[in-house]
Amino acid sequence: MTINLGSLPAAGSQITVDGELVTVVAATPTMAGADLVIRRGDGTLTDASLSQEDLTRAIVPVNDAGGDPERSLTGMWGRWMQYAVPRIRSAVLATRPLRPFAHQDEAVFTHMLAQPRLRFLLADEPGTGKTIMTGMYLAEGTRRGFIPGRSVIVVPAHLVEKWRRDLRRYFALDAGRLTPEVARDPKDLDPRVSVWVVSVDLYTHNADVRRKVAGSRASWSLAVFDEAHRLTPTSQFLAAARELGSRTHHLLLLTATPHRGKEHFFRALLNLLDPGLYPWDPRASEYETPLRPGTLSFLRRMKEELKGLDGRPLFPPRFAETIPIALSPLEQAAYTAVMDYTDTYYGETATLARSIYGKRAASSFVAATATIRRRQAALRGPANARGDVVPPEEFVGMEGELSLAVEDDDVWQRAETAVVSSKSKDKKTELSTIDGILRILQQAMDAAPPSKWSRCLTLLTQHDIQPGEGQLLVFTEFADTARWLTGEFADAGFSVETLEGESSKKSGVLPHSTSLRRPASVAATYDLQFFTALQEPRSTSVYCADRSTGTCISKGSQLRFTAHTRLVPTKIAQSLESLD
Repeated sequence: MTINLGSLPAAGSQITVDGELVTVVAATPTMAGADLVIRRGDGTLTDASLSQEDLTRAIVPVNDAGGDPERSLTGMWGRWMQYAVPRIRSAVLATRPLRPFAHQDEAVFTHMLAQPRLRFLLADEPGTGKTIMTGMYLAEGTRRGFIPGRSVIVVPAHLVEKWRRDLRRYFALDAGRLTPEVARDPKDLDPRVSVWVVSVDLYTHNADVRRKVAGSRASWSLAVFDEAHRLTPTSQFLAAARELGSRTHHLLLLTATPHRGKEHFFRALLNLLDPGLYPWDPRASEYETPLRPGTLSFLRRMKEELKGLDGRPLFPPRFAETIPIALSPLEQAAYTAVMDYTDTYYGETATLARSIYGKRAASSFVAATATIRRRQAALRGPANARGDVVPPEEFVGMEGELSLAVEDDDVWQRAETAVVSSKSKDKKTELSTIDGILRILQQAMDAAPPSKWSRCLTLLTQHDIQPGEGQLLVFTEFADTARWLTGEFADAGFSVETLEGESSKKSGVLPHSTSLRRPASVAATYDLQFFTALQEPRSTSVYCADRSTGTCISKGSQLRFTAHTRLVPTKIAQSLESLD
């Protein structure tokens, strides 16, 4: 029996023989297949005897435009996935618009996913992508079955929507927002929502929300605390975090400042992760040696260590310079008048009042004036609106003493409200004194430009920053100072953008993820949270107007501060360490 002549390769067609593409010169059918005369790629002729099976494999497909392109693409995609899935570290990320950096990949796949029960403090510097790393762990851990149930992410209020946006954008995770309205529903949380995001203040202080998150019926596969440095022994956040920590299998803490110069606070964070591995005595404050946790619990990388995908440094070099500011005689007199006022009219609570009014006066006389005017309005208001100064409980130390080692800005805002709305020992005399202080402050502001502003202009010249050329990012602790600086920069010819955080409860809020772009030459903000989001262009210079401790300017992104006149020493130390 011979082969069908119609199935023989035609003269001039191409087939593959022994893995080589050849051209058929002639073909003669045989009982088993065909005898061929073929021309190889180098032009030589040779014979080849092929069986029917060999001929079928040798024929090269020819594009006759008769195929189904959709089926072809589907088939190729399927074959690629069959090959790729067993070989990639993350099947989830393979189809997402995200290309992690090496340090992010290392944290998630080497340190985090390798642990069957993650209790971890991720403490990389700001701007290194801790949110991205958390999303990678959540998405890949879910795919691998490590996170089979629901997850809850506890963040500062102004970051809730940013977290939801990032999870949706990079990982296709539609996280629900846990609000008081949702929490009041007697039914359990919607089982169709696998990830919930909640404000740390809401979780800590709202009974309904706290019951949903850490009540007897609550159970989580993963709990995440962003800005975990807020979980200090002096705040209510730490106790709330402990409740949630007992209701979750995996616990992940995120902060760029885990230590803040306080071994006591650092040990409290690690104790939250694993009380057995990291014992902690709330009454202790002195330790012989600092705790050095292993990489099973703790990971911190500095920007200088990180490389991009091309192997080059991921961040530009940083150069920090501290600039001491000397007050003019009028400024010194105004500052002294403010501090003397607190000593005279606040009695036993003068220490707290000095810290609050002193921080304001050290920031700017505009900020000090705003606070003193609020005090003036409170004294002129109804008497039943004033009461005793009751410091927030976060200011009360272990022995009942007043402790100013509080880092939470919201707590300081509550303390300021308590001080400003307190009773007066002599209302009439105090109002008269306030009128005098306001005149002194105004005289200092009218006499000459503030010393810090003058020094700032000098520094801008030194760093080649001028209207229309270069960019500058300014940090200040108070909104009043930020808005005043906005006007000063505008009057100096700069285009200015003011950035404010939701946590301030002020108007003019911009998203946390806002990037500083031209034409704005200057951005002024009082919310340090924006620091991690504003990173372009990389040549942006950074100037700190206060943070209640002094002034600095920096090329890059690391800030250090110098002490200012008559500030509380403990607060200075905290501010220095918080950005170390």
